Amino acid sequence: MNVSIALSGSYICEVVTDAPRFLTERATTEIQILSETNRTISHKNGTDLQNPPLSIRSTLWSNLFGDYNKNLYPDGGAVILLGMSLIDVDINPEGFMDANVWAKLSWTDNRLKWDIDLTPVEFMTVAEENVWKPEIFLLNGPKPSGDCSKLGSVLVTPDGNVSWTSSCVYRTFCVWNYALDPCEEQSCGIEFEAWSKSGVIDKGFDLKRYVQRKYNVTRNFARKTVLETGNDNSIQFGKSVTFSMELRKNVPIRQIFKLFNGNFGNKLFLTCACLSAIAAIVGNGLVLLAWIFYKPVRKPQNSYLLSLAVVDLLVGVILCPTMIGELGWHPWRWGREWCQIYLLADWLLTTSSVLHLVAISMDRYHVIFDTATYTRRRTFPFFLRRICFLWTVTFWLITPPMRDWGGMGERSVQLGMCLSNMSTELSVHFAFGSFVLPVALLVGLRSLGGWKAAAEVREIAEYWEQSESEGGLYAEGISVIIIGKTVEDEVSKFKRSRRAAKMLGLIIGAYILTWLPFTVEYAISGFIPEGNRPDPLISAATVAICYSNSAFNPAIYAYCNPDFRKGFIKLVMFWKKRKN
Repeated sequence: MNVSIALSGSYICEVVTDAPRFLTERATTEIQILSETNRTISHKNGTDLQNPPLSIRSTLWSNLFGDYNKNLYPDGGAVILLGMSLIDVDINPEGFMDANVWAKLSWTDNRLKWDIDLTPVEFMTVAEENVWKPEIFLLNGPKPSGDCSKLGSVLVTPDGNVSWTSSCVYRTFCVWNYALDPCEEQSCGIEFEAWSKSGVIDKGFDLKRYVQRKYNVTRNFARKTVLETGNDNSIQFGKSVTFSMELRKNVPIRQIFKLFNGNFGNKLFLTCACLSAIAAIVGNGLVLLAWIFYKPVRKPQNSYLLSLAVVDLLVGVILCPTMIGELGWHPWRWGREWCQIYLLADWLLTTSSVLHLVAISMDRYHVIFDTATYTRRRTFPFFLRRICFLWTVTFWLITPPMRDWGGMGERSVQLGMCLSNMSTELSVHFAFGSFVLPVALLVGLRSLGGWKAAAEVREIAEYWEQSESEGGLYAEGISVIIIGKTVEDEVSKFKRSRRAAKMLGLIIGAYILTWLPFTVEYAISGFIPEGNRPDPLISAATVAICYSNSAFNPAIYAYCNPDFRKGFIKLVMFWKKRKN
């Protein structure tokens, strides 16, 4: 029975506790098998389990291998655990890929079991030619086997578990299309065929030792199929496990001007991301300058907008350039430390942004429903206290992620991306805490404000009709003048309120549109097994869309607020004033 496996993928190979360690500078060099000497395990009768007397080892060897036949299949079949640790990958123009790996096979042989209480030996290391070892054959290469170290040995434990580890180089067929954009992903793999009665369980590639050099592993996934079923239902034949790997060629920074030579989609997205970052920096910079140099903007009710502009400006200065660099010069090139700072800034600024929107909505709610008392309290000290409280809540909310500071971005940086570690609980918590609940609150407050505004429209209309029916401005005495003035004041007040409500509605709408793709992608990915998750670049792209929200807010201010609009115009056209 043969089992077909295409390897190149995802998972961490098993490591046997207290097993020999393998040290090497590169996987192609000869390995040294060293015994674990950092601690001693003693048997209850005082025998050192790791260094038993020669007589005990000789007796155990005779008992196990006296009538052992390495040509016979293990009793009851063997489930083979196949694991590989990827060290390096190289693709040459002749159409071959050389994968430098640590290869490991693990299986159970009931003939090699012993009672550790009777024979106090923790493990036994034997030459691989003395035991039965499953064979694997390379299918998609010029020769059926890899170049493995001749110093490979087999480790046997009392429960009959047998492990073989060796340094190997596998050459496979892989045609790399150099005409494609450097950021394009291309697939290459290693396909094996193994013999096993009970099938092969793959442990996949471990990427911990893989150094991002010329190529970056961007995605790996697995699929399993059953090719055929044997006559004996207790034995499975033809169980196939296929792993696929996608690689991306690393692009040096000096090739910055070549990034846009790829397909139209990459060029368009990077261009939009760059324009969004520039718009966020320029637009929010104008908001700050307008606050400083244009007095009509310096109103207490605009304090929230000023604080939000600071957040959006930091997004444009810190987060957007980092994200563009990650998308353009993939993989991540700035180390784990900057990844930690980048993730912390991302959580801090995005959390603060949504809390600012909630604060602005609450402010509008109180203005509409508590006009008499709340309006008098809207002073600069009042808003300053609110903003300080808002930032305090922001830092409090990001405290749980900061507890994992040592592990932030660790696994994702190894794969060439700077993304926070993901779990089902974290994805659900983020989706509800940072999007669903705030959006529900924002929409609810906005709906209440709209209902109140509609009621005011009806009241003003009735008031105006009553004023006209009584003669309006031409009725008797001063009372009519007061009535007319009151109606005009109410109309002016309603127009200001409508502009504020319109601006808030546009800000909320822009937030929902830009944050919805990332929230959906992040929430769904939390329920997908790690090896089957979408390309990390998809998540990075949705995050870039989130950051574009910082570019929309200044444009909304200018569109809905005459003071900001006039302030922007004066700042942009300052040279005309100087010329005159």
